[in-house]
Amino acid sequence: GAPAHRHQGLSQRHVQAVARVLPERLLAPLGYGDNAVASWVRAADGPQDAAGWPTQRPPPFALSVAGTWNGFSPEAMEWRGGAFTHTLAVGASGKEAFQLLQDGQWGSTVYPSVPDASCYDGGWKVRGPDGHGHGKNWL
Repeated sequence: GAPAHRHQGLSQRHVQAVARVLPERLLAPLGYGDNAVASWVRAADGPQDAAGWPTQRPPPFALSVAGTWNGFSPEAMEWRGGAFTHTLAVGASGKEAFQLLQDGQWGSTVYPSVPDASCYDGGWKVRGPDGHGHGKNWL
């Protein structure tokens, strides 16, 4: 088969897209207010610009990711440098679908408002955390 690609973190374009749509109830516990997008974009530009990240602050909640690469079995994300991270091997198709689970609970998923949403598409919103995201995944 084709070699798997390693993925860790997000590109600046992805960070901007996600930061623009994350609801305040998810950003506030992380210490971001009205200027969340600017903070995230500065951090994506490189470590020299990341001084505003709360690197020593403990995570406000646990976050897991579940997706097509693991049969939608929740895997804990790591809190590193003031951000949740996860490394995975992307399969031969070059894409994976996923949802985020607050505190590892399916009743507290964070998901897009439409199925198969991506940072390259518009017209969707972040929903949750709640239990209404079945079938609505990010790619």
